[in-house]
Amino acid sequence: MEIAVVEVLSLGLRKAIGTNKTVDVEANSLERNLRLAYEVAYFYKTQLYWEIRKWETNNQPFHVLQILE
Repeated sequence: MEIAVVEVLSLGLRKAIGTNKTVDVEANSLERNLRLAYEVAYFYKTQLYWEIRKWETNNQPFHVLQILE
């Protein structure tokens, strides 16, 4: 059985760390909020971003990432 990090975080926020209501810190809610909190500027600085861009250059006309410019 595999337990996701978000599930452990959810459990911790409900039991060990805080007194949050279950509905406020369910794993699905936490995952959504973490995705929303991750700014695209951080992603642009990652190796993954540059590897995807390199792949796009080598495999034109395919695009994986949305062009924001």
